[in-house]
Amino acid sequence: MTGYGSGRGTAANGTPCAVEIQSVNRKQSEVFVNLPRDLASLEPRAREIINAHVARGRLSVNIMLQARTAPDAPPPARHLAPPRS
Repeated sequence: MTGYGSGRGTAANGTPCAVEIQSVNRKQSEVFVNLPRDLASLEPRAREIINAHVARGRLSVNIMLQARTAPDAPPPARHLAPPRS
């Protein structure tokens, strides 16, 4: 039971997200979840959901969200540059 998987999708609020899972064979179940800092409070729930589907092994789960910007927002830091003459 050694493996790697990844997937991309869209969260319920429309935010693009990606998940990567790496597993290594172990007799017990160990789940490590890496979430963005803003979502750290969801780690126990994510671990609970994963443990409901996995009986054993060491899993490293990395959940990434892509930052969304407004359609008319300037590129990052562009508004900080001095005006050109």
